[in-house]
Amino acid sequence: MNRMRIAMLCLLLTCAASCCRSTLPAFDDSYHAGRDDVCVVSSQAHTWPESIDVDSEGNLYFSDMCEKALYRLARLKEKDEGAAFREEKLLKGLAHISGVSIDRNKEKEALYCGAKVPGDKGFSILGLPLSLWEPEAVTIDMADPKNFAEAAPPERRYGQGKIEKPNGVAFDAANNDIYYTVANYLSFSGGHVGKINLDPKVTTAQIPMTTPNGIDLYKDAQTNGSQLLVTRTGLPLLRQGGASLDPMGKETILAGLSKYHPDGVYCMKNGDALVAGFSSGNILYLQRKKGSTVYYEAVPVPLCRSLGHPTDLVMAPSSTGTDQSLYVTSTNPWRLFLPKDQRGGRVLEIPHIEKRLAGIRREPVGTVQKEQAPDPSMLAEAAEYRNAIGAFRDLRRKLERKDPVFSREGLYGPLLFAHRGGVMETPESTVRGFRYALDVAGADVLELDVQITRDGRFVVWHGPGLENVLIETENSDTEKQPSQRLYIHEFDWRELDGRAWVADPGFTDLSAVPKESDRQLLLLADFLQRFPSAPLNIEMKQTFKKPLGGRKGLAENVAAFRKILMDDNSPRTMVVASADQEILTAFRDIDKDRFPTNLSPWEQIKLKFSRPSLKHRVLETSYAKFLSGSGMVEKVRGQQGATYVFITEFGPIGSLDRCLEDGPIFEILDRGVDGIMTDRPRAVREVMHRWLIEKEARRPKGGAE
Repeated sequence: MNRMRIAMLCLLLTCAASCCRSTLPAFDDSYHAGRDDVCVVSSQAHTWPESIDVDSEGNLYFSDMCEKALYRLARLKEKDEGAAFREEKLLKGLAHISGVSIDRNKEKEALYCGAKVPGDKGFSILGLPLSLWEPEAVTIDMADPKNFAEAAPPERRYGQGKIEKPNGVAFDAANNDIYYTVANYLSFSGGHVGKINLDPKVTTAQIPMTTPNGIDLYKDAQTNGSQLLVTRTGLPLLRQGGASLDPMGKETILAGLSKYHPDGVYCMKNGDALVAGFSSGNILYLQRKKGSTVYYEAVPVPLCRSLGHPTDLVMAPSSTGTDQSLYVTSTNPWRLFLPKDQRGGRVLEIPHIEKRLAGIRREPVGTVQKEQAPDPSMLAEAAEYRNAIGAFRDLRRKLERKDPVFSREGLYGPLLFAHRGGVMETPESTVRGFRYALDVAGADVLELDVQITRDGRFVVWHGPGLENVLIETENSDTEKQPSQRLYIHEFDWRELDGRAWVADPGFTDLSAVPKESDRQLLLLADFLQRFPSAPLNIEMKQTFKKPLGGRKGLAENVAAFRKILMDDNSPRTMVVASADQEILTAFRDIDKDRFPTNLSPWEQIKLKFSRPSLKHRVLETSYAKFLSGSGMVEKVRGQQGATYVFITEFGPIGSLDRCLEDGPIFEILDRGVDGIMTDRPRAVREVMHRWLIEKEARRPKGGAE
């Protein structure tokens, strides 16, 4: 009985599992019937239309990364078939085809795209002459080595198979340069924009850039040089001097766009741009004026929700031939995991686009800001982290223990969870902290907590106290905390928004905390947009039981919280957790197991003496043997579940993080646990790496240990 009481006291929070997504309204062509704002031009549904461009004749080319295919929408001069385009499959069997860009010089018209070259470790940019599909469009199977060698001989492969997975591609006809983006989501500081010249004697170039996605260019009328526009996940749009790729040439030109997940970008001749927005589910219009003021506005087209995720866009003659239209590749992220006949990816036409843009009332949103050049020492350090993280993951993959909960991400155990981002190594629950967890510590899953403010806003914070947060009052004076207000639910969000900065671990002087934007408290919705692909473990805290922001209490708070999760536009795994049985039950009652949840303390105790179903449930518990011994781990695994253990302070059980030693961590890993949650993710990753090296040394050659 004493053991059971101890377990009840020490079992806490958290979670893990497969991300069950909300169902968006079904894609229905009848939605557009009789409308003149959007029409479907692709004749069939696709999985993930990813990039699009147009040739000199107005034919459209788009890639489908998941179908490993390239398609053409050939413009019909005579519309006897009742359609403006004929859809043709040009390529198939091409791994990770991405970023379509066309050289529209009629004498040598060619298509450039990123792809995995058979036999190469990395990727290349392929240059494919459009004459390959003349006089008729015959599908080329690129999985056949002979076909591949004929269509893309070595002289048409740029990058020599050494490029990391490319995302966007842009061809600069004026200089014969190919630009491409590498986002590197596994290491957010590792992305870059690359440049390759078609002349093999010209040296290639790279510029470090965080999570670049779409890329396009235009000719600057003042300098007569090429200018790039680059979209970045959760970050401002960049304008880059294309001629030199000079790091000092970068300018942030649209800070307001960072709250979206901007993907494809299309540059018009005058330097204006159209951006496909993911989180907004819309097309964003950017207008750049002379001087430092920038403007943007959403194009008034109902692309939101029913069409899911616009990925790329290009302007070309309309299907009627009367004016210019915008053509958009758009897909629904969740359709990727559905049967083929339910997939909803389409190419859409938005006619009269120039007239629409001319009528937009543009609002100023900011000024041009110069970005500092990357510090070479920081870049070298980031490369060191990436190499260490890569070596750790390579070793772990050899164990061949695919995680059952995070199967969508293809993660191998044992997993590394960054508790609050790594509260003992970085400012907790901040953008800085979570980026540290991913980029430096190499965490697989971000663990975060959610509290509610007095006016009902959901904030990423463990709390409820704010003792390590510098808060600036409305009269600009700083205060450690107002003596009468100690907790986050005693503040309205407007009092904290842009006015609250989290201190480093072990701070001694709160007034000395730097007022840096990546240290600020942030809303849950903003966090989800800034980290759109990271697997998550989210805990609901005790403020969920309070009547806040006009909501009556637990049921309404849980419903509002769940809506934020359902609105998240990312096919990643999320787990919802709570240490409180009442909160957990309230969430499950309305969620109906769409999201996986953790086992409550009482459910964990029952698990000791029974074999309940673990469907949509995850065991997250203390490292104490009574709660996560090898017998319990095997029982959970037998039920197709996973066991993740906290080595943080857990009720009366002390923290292993405070005095980190190999022995205790090795013993926990030897039990076969599926993951470790820690306040020191970088240090624990290094311990786990040493355990993997030792385990690999014990493995008999040619067989399992």
